[in-house]
Amino acid sequence: MEHWVVAQRQGMRAAATMLDEKPGRDEVDVFWTKLGGASLKYVGHAKTFDQVAYRGSVEEGKFLAGFYLRGTLKAAATVGLTQEIVSVERLLRFQAPPSAAQLQDPGYDLVKAAHAV
Repeated sequence: MEHWVVAQRQGMRAAATMLDEKPGRDEVDVFWTKLGGASLKYVGHAKTFDQVAYRGSVEEGKFLAGFYLRGTLKAAATVGLTQEIVSVERLLRFQAPPSAAQLQDPGYDLVKAAHAV
C-alpha cells in the first residue's frame, strides 16, 4: 500500500522489533485522497471480492462500501462517513469485522462495535 501513513506505521513496527518490543496488532492498510472535492478514505485490502455492501447513499455522496470475499469483510471505502470508516479499520485490526447485513443495517452502531473490541 503506497501511502505515507502505512510507511510511518511500518517504521514504528520496525523500531519496536529492533528494540525487542512486541509491535502490537497487525496494522490495516489505509489511504485517503481528495477527488473532485470529495474525500475518499479506504481501509483494508480487497484484491478480489464477490460482494459489495453499502451503508448510506452513493447518490447523495455520503456512503460506506464494504468489499466482502466469501462473506468476510476485506476492505471498505467511504465518502462522508469518517467515524464509520475509522471504526471499520479498528474492527478489521481486531479481526471482528461486521457482516454484510450489519454493515447495511443503519441501526447497527459501527462506532459502538469498534469500542467493544
